[in-house]
Parts: sequence; C-alpha cells; structure tokens
Amino acid sequence: LEFFSDVLCLQPERPCFLATNPLLDSGPLQANIRQTGTWDLPDYTEVPSKLEDFITQKGNGGLAMGWGSMIAFGLPPEKMLALALRVLKSLQIHGVILGGWAKLDELAEQLANGELQSIGDD
Repeated sequence: LEFFSDVLCLQPERPCFLATNPLLDSGPLQANIRQTGTWDLPDYTEVPSKLEDFITQKGNGGLAMGWGSMIAFGLPPEKMLALALRVLKSLQIHGVILGGWAKLDELAEQLANGELQSIGDD
C-alpha cells in the first residue's frame, strides 16, 4: 500500500477498496480501507472477428500487452506503442496491444493504415 500512501493520507479520509485476496495481502489496514477480495466479472463479450482471425492465423505463443488505465508519465502514447512493438519484435512473437486510456489500439490502427507516419525512433 506504500504506492498509494499519498492518496491514503488525504483529508478528509476517503473510503478505499482494496481488490486483493486477503491471503496474498494480509497486512494491517487503515480504518478507511475495505479489502474486498478479487473482482472477477464474467466476460460476455464476443471476440471481434478480426482479432479471432489474427489469433487463428498466428497460432499459439502470442502476447497480450497493455497499460490499462495508466498513461506513463513522460512517455506519450506514440512512445508507449513504439516500446510495445519493440518488445514484440525483439521477442520475435506476435501480439495484441490493448488500447487502454492511452488509446494505443487507435494509434496502431492509424499506423497500420498509413495514417501515422512515425511513432518514434524506430
């Protein structure tokens, strides 16, 4: 919880949910923190046909990567995409780069369609 210490010290205290399993993170908690356990929601979405075709064509051994709701400080989305592509290239594997708040999926589509000339040094 040290990572969130600045948020936990805000006044007035705010209620916080800690979505971790108590077996993995069982330290003492402040009064405003409620440990809920993991949040596992059923996924009823269908896989887009374009993604299913990509996975079927490439077979096993791929990697899904993304930053979720994080936008890296000092690293614009174009550089985040370039980093992800460099990792996939250096590992010589195929992958799916998840969009997240940085909208990397939109940048990747622009790059694939020739709408984006460059994403960095590569």
